[in-house]
Amino acid sequence: MEKLVDQQEAPFSFEELFFSRTDVRGIILAGNSVFQRISQYDWDALIKKPHNIIRHPDMPKGVFYLLWDFIKKGKPIGAYVKNRARDGRYYWVFAIVTPVNDGYLSVRLKPSSDFFDIVEGAYKALLDYERTHKPPSKESMEHLLTMIQPLGFEDYDAFMSVAIRKEMLARDAKLQRTPEPFLERFEELSDRAIALMKETASVFACYEANQYVPMNLQIQSAQLGEEGRTIGVISGNFSIVSNEIQQEIVLFNQSAREVFAQIYEGQFLLCVAQMQQEVVAFFERESRDVPIDTQHEMKLLLGQLASYQQKAEGSLRNILHKIHRFQDDCSRMKKCAASLEVIRVMGKVDAARLSHNNSSLNDLIDELGAFQTGISQSLNKIDRFNAHMRHDTEGVIGSLTSC
Repeated sequence: MEKLVDQQEAPFSFEELFFSRTDVRGIILAGNSVFQRISQYDWDALIKKPHNIIRHPDMPKGVFYLLWDFIKKGKPIGAYVKNRARDGRYYWVFAIVTPVNDGYLSVRLKPSSDFFDIVEGAYKALLDYERTHKPPSKESMEHLLTMIQPLGFEDYDAFMSVAIRKEMLARDAKLQRTPEPFLERFEELSDRAIALMKETASVFACYEANQYVPMNLQIQSAQLGEEGRTIGVISGNFSIVSNEIQQEIVLFNQSAREVFAQIYEGQFLLCVAQMQQEVVAFFERESRDVPIDTQHEMKLLLGQLASYQQKAEGSLRNILHKIHRFQDDCSRMKKCAASLEVIRVMGKVDAARLSHNNSSLNDLIDELGAFQTGISQSLNKIDRFNAHMRHDTEGVIGSLTSC
């Protein structure tokens, strides 16, 4: 039995890219021939019409609220969108929307990565949520953001950065062509950024698990009386170092998050620049039989390309800057960890001098040793991540400057 028209897909190839440009209200000002053909509207039914004429009813309103929230702030965004052609057929795209000339430019490609299947299911769940609870658009967007967290993403910026890379790699595979080298570099960078955040969390967890050791040492010192005076001094020293760690760990966590966010921003901007470069080349090969000023549109496309290439290169250099700053924070944490080891050894020696064995005191000193060991091991891993991330980033920058 033949499918109903609205259950059929409007076909377009992986090689095809299309774009449309709107004003700030979302009114269509221009587009390329692929956009017009797939939408199945004549040009006079597209130009100066609201872009939502191709909106599909299966699209959750929270997705569009998120999209507009980004672009109204002047931020580019990548999002999966299900559109509807004039005859009712649907077509999915991964849309890259960027602000341009008091309006917006949307470049679209055909999605095919493993993320696409996940997102399709997530949109259905979000649509069911909207139909059941009838939330405001902002609340629906917030619900969407909670849905991506189980996938391992803290925010939408990280999600869209990985999504665009995955879609570009999947598209390259469909077209049987070699991917751009930076895509694989950023795959490694993303994995290391995730591992970096896990190790940073381990440092914080280690601190939280041992933050009461100084107080417990002080209690032991008081119970030992005159014999525990030296333990009291050691406890005081430990309190000083622990307070230093507490102050440093706030900066350390913030610094790690900045590295994490910068890597995802750099990846997204570089992918955006690459797709804009491809749409420029595609537009050059297209038929010029369109009722728009193609020279003006090409000028705008080239301007966007130059702008995002510059933004991507700046973001990459920012990654290096933030990695270097994080290394400085890591070095300060290492000095604190080294101080902990000195205090532990002093405590071990002094405990051995006591007239009788104190198992509670020995346990506390062992906890101090575990604290120092845990932090040191995590910091050593972070050092290795830093070195690899710096190498990968320098490799991406080198490949860009050599082009």
